[in-house]
Amino acid sequence: SMSLLLFFIYLGFRVHSSMRPPDLVVFQPEKDIMIEDVTLDILGKTEPEAEVWINNRPIFTDPSGYFKEKVELTSGINALVVSAKKKHSGKAILSRKILVVSPEEKNKKENILSQDKILNGLN
Repeated sequence: SMSLLLFFIYLGFRVHSSMRPPDLVVFQPEKDIMIEDVTLDILGKTEPEAEVWINNRPIFTDPSGYFKEKVELTSGINALVVSAKKKHSGKAILSRKILVVSPEEKNKKENILSQDKILNGLN
């Protein structure tokens, strides 16, 4: 019957949506960055019922799915992996590379980058 067919379509949709990885957005840092500080606030949002991890550490989310976590970094390249998962879903994963440098190193690297742009005509 039609109602049985509709029930199975609905059930299929519910199962599919519960297995889909949750939406995950990282607002800060929005891309790979170079900074001087050894701490960084990670800001983002996922679906309200999802659990979030930063580098495999569970993170608190508010009832709307927003999260903010201060992470400790080391000098050099730091890999940040933010993941979110609902009870029966796959994982959503976003990663960022954070380069922590001293102020002198940062100025040197920025000068090299701007010289590269001038040499390559990329103003």
